[in-house]
Amino acid sequence: MSANTSRKLAQQIWSIANDLRGNMDASKFKDYILGVIFYRYLSTHTEKYMNDVLKNDGITYREALSSPDVDPEFVQEVRAWALENLGYVIEPDMLFDSLVEQIRNKTFTVETFERAVTQLTGSTIGRKSEVAFSNLFDAMDLRDSDLGKEVSDRTDLISKVILKIHDTPFASASEAGDVLGTAYMYLIGLFQSNAGKRAASSSRRPRSRRFSPSSPPSVSRRWATSATAVRAPARFCWRSLVICATARSPITTRRRRTVPRSTCCA
Repeated sequence: MSANTSRKLAQQIWSIANDLRGNMDASKFKDYILGVIFYRYLSTHTEKYMNDVLKNDGITYREALSSPDVDPEFVQEVRAWALENLGYVIEPDMLFDSLVEQIRNKTFTVETFERAVTQLTGSTIGRKSEVAFSNLFDAMDLRDSDLGKEVSDRTDLISKVILKIHDTPFASASEAGDVLGTAYMYLIGLFQSNAGKRAASSSRRPRSRRFSPSSPPSVSRRWATSATAVRAPARFCWRSLVICATARSPITTRRRRTVPRSTCCA
């Protein structure tokens, strides 16, 4: 991951932390930040991979699953391919960019994101990927009162997180693994800093590091390691990264129903 992306990620995480830390402890808000980053990764990877699979059919993943002109049998083939090779399905209206658009159009609610996560994990039931995705997003409790007592309050807060993660540049879907690793280590640093603050306050000893919104700590090189090198806690499972990263390439000998360009891309 580039130094520029690392700096941008650090700034965005710091900004999100300042939005959330008034509502919850650092040990808790990291689950929301990592959960949103991971959802964006899965969404980005889905579109990139499936668009490549469907390239010869002259149709995009979004069009294949949402256009009323597409042959229903072809739609089922596309879903089956995604489940077989990715292990999950994200509906077009639940893709990360679609959620961002809904936020900007004022049609998004926190319940929308909850449905998106539920649909994603639900699509894995009965498949090999079910084990990897089981309880994967449980720590990101979108009904937690710490996010806000009212749905509107929780919507406002999670919308800020989604938009700021959206503004963090991913050069490619594969780079998201590095972003996850860096974000995890950065958030652990914030958690340790915040824990140190509480310990110092209770013992009346001077703190060695200020948790100030005006001066975010820099990201060290060891934090910028890839996700595969990060010793993540069992609660935040990295197994799904392996599933996504090893998804098979399109099998060109497999015959897929071809939808005429004039029909699907009108």
